[in-house]
Amino acid sequence: MANPPTLTPEQRQLALEKAAVARRQRAEVKDKLKIGSLTLRELFDAAEREAPGFAFVVRSMAIDFLKPARMDDVLEVQTETTEVKGASITVTQRIIRGEDLLVAAQVRVAFVSGGRARPIPGALRLAMRAEQARAGGRGRS
Repeated sequence: MANPPTLTPEQRQLALEKAAVARRQRAEVKDKLKIGSLTLRELFDAAEREAPGFAFVVRSMAIDFLKPARMDDVLEVQTETTEVKGASITVTQRIIRGEDLLVAAQVRVAFVSGGRARPIPGALRLAMRAEQARAGGRGRS
């Protein structure tokens, strides 16, 4: 394992201050998520400021087509977060018609900004993990 870089006292102080700000922001986001005062729009706006032009792109998908649907069927798509990692999330999706399960899928999407996979911005990742916990999702939390 590589040795950490040697920092001057000024660089170390700056890094400590930056880390303290990040911890405070994370605590504020967690509090807002707990009381439900943070909107999805606010989360995506914060993510846009942190990673301009971001997108979630499908990395992989396992899909089972179980029953057919017709053009005039009313379908419901259910999505549940099952795993949240640093730069990707995995969701389970189900397409149902009434009581019938038509399609079941596992979808892994990557967070991309500037043409490269990047870590999901902190506030958005926290919200996704909170949703995963509410839904009883498996994986990292």
